Amino acid sequence: MDITADSINFHELGEFKHFLEEMDLIGSAQLEEPILDNSGNVLIKEGVNVKPSAISRLEQMAGHYQPKFKITVGKDLIRAISAYLTPIIIKRLKAPRNDFILYLFEQTPLRYRSYIDAALRTHAQVLLLLYKTSRLTPDFFNHVCDLGLLSMGLAMTAEAHERFIFRYSFLSGIMADMALKDSDDWKDIDIDFQKRKRLNARSADFSADYDLAEEMLDAIANHALDFNRPHYETFKLSESAESTEETEDQIVDEEPHISAA
Repeated sequence: MDITADSINFHELGEFKHFLEEMDLIGSAQLEEPILDNSGNVLIKEGVNVKPSAISRLEQMAGHYQPKFKITVGKDLIRAISAYLTPIIIKRLKAPRNDFILYLFEQTPLRYRSYIDAALRTHAQVLLLLYKTSRLTPDFFNHVCDLGLLSMGLAMTAEAHERFIFRYSFLSGIMADMALKDSDDWKDIDIDFQKRKRLNARSADFSADYDLAEEMLDAIANHALDFNRPHYETFKLSESAESTEETEDQIVDEEPHISAA
């Protein structure tokens, strides 16, 4: 499977079929290019829904056609991948050693599932990268999902009211270590402050190619703390201060409580 900003390409029927089944897209997915047999005849046209009968036909013709399957990245595909990943991410709340993150989410009535889904659907490049990461490096995928949930959980319990603060905090956490996916630096919990700053700058540079708001890039670049220095006093707005930004909708989570999920 090759994933680009514009398409997802498969070179084996089994992998293509598994993807369609996983995303519940059989009967609705469309190919960007036709499937040709070895003589150049069209077996499946581009732009038509790929039906189960077409998949079965290809299975019977193994070796007699060119196995190149290209799906355009459009709204339906983005919606399907987000719907697939969101519950997987939510399940990380019950993972071992995630008790603190779970506690943060237990304290909020906000409909966090909707915010996660909205964050992914409105940032297709991040969504595709996250899906690719889930396939290639599942341990690292779990790590960045935990960071995204931690960041979002802290924002929700802090009762922040800046516009898009929940989806921005989630995406910032997801991308905070994404540049480290090909190394083991993300596993090191004893990194000193200066190295952490360098890694953060690297992650911010990497994330700049993913159409993130400046606020997110700044958070990724500057979230390291030097624990050898005196702690800063917590900053709070005065009671008379009011946010000039729109707030996230205060939607009560109507789904089962986390502990019962």
